[in-house]
Amino acid sequence: MNNTTTKPVVLGLRENLAQFSLLISINAFVGGMVGIERIILPLLAEQDFGLASKSSILSFISHLETPIRPASNLS
Repeated sequence: MNNTTTKPVVLGLRENLAQFSLLISINAFVGGMVGIERIILPLLAEQDFGLASKSSILSFISHLETPIRPASNLS
């Protein structure tokens, strides 16, 4: 038989400060990446690919994000 003991679940920010800090830092990095993407990709679309209208730039950004989303769901 398997004699394993489990710790009781402890709730609260102070008790789970390590996990909470990790969650905050990951959210900050993800938010920063989204912000960079929304600033850099329209400039890239205008300069390198010659897209002038905002709707074509938006379709350019959404087209680049499409292959990334299914791959991120694999993990």
